[in-house]
Amino acid sequence: MDQRIIHFWYLEVSTEMAQLGFSDDIIQLVEYQKTWDYRFQFESAMILLALGDLIMGIEHIGSTAIPGIIAKPIIDILIGIKDLKDVFTHLNVLEVLEYSYTAEAGDGKRRFFKKGSPRLFHLHFVLYESKEWTNHILFRDILLQDEGKRIRYQVLKMELAKKFATKRDKYTDGKTAFINQILKPVARNKK
Repeated sequence: MDQRIIHFWYLEVSTEMAQLGFSDDIIQLVEYQKTWDYRFQFESAMILLALGDLIMGIEHIGSTAIPGIIAKPIIDILIGIKDLKDVFTHLNVLEVLEYSYTAEAGDGKRRFFKKGSPRLFHLHFVLYESKEWTNHILFRDILLQDEGKRIRYQVLKMELAKKFATKRDKYTDGKTAFINQILKPVARNKK
């Protein structure tokens, strides 16, 4: 694909978000947009082309993967790999795709990258078929299937965004308790 087209697309999306007043520093939620799935499809294809055999699986996760729910307009992409150390041998490729490494997130079982200013995409590298891989997909699928849980999650996100508009960590922590509550019965059934 012509690199000029790719850069134009990113410029268009980034400009659109900047015009809406989006900032990395403020939690801003918007109505679901049908373009989110297209953006995931396009970006995941670029990542698959660039990283090839490193990737065991790739999934659209987070609220942008759930039609009808409000979300921060950042596409979260879950990438399953065999060994987390392999990410670091591909840093140059990720930099060409304009991703920057942020940190080992959580308990060190994830490698996190972000792209854009304002942010457009998050990459979450985890071990393929690990608990982290499974839980992200499971939570998404539960919300896709259960309208009541989807509505409760949306209400919680709105409350947290209002309360912690400039405190991303607290916003995320508030969601984590809900996510764990939703996943707990499923974890018990697997034992």
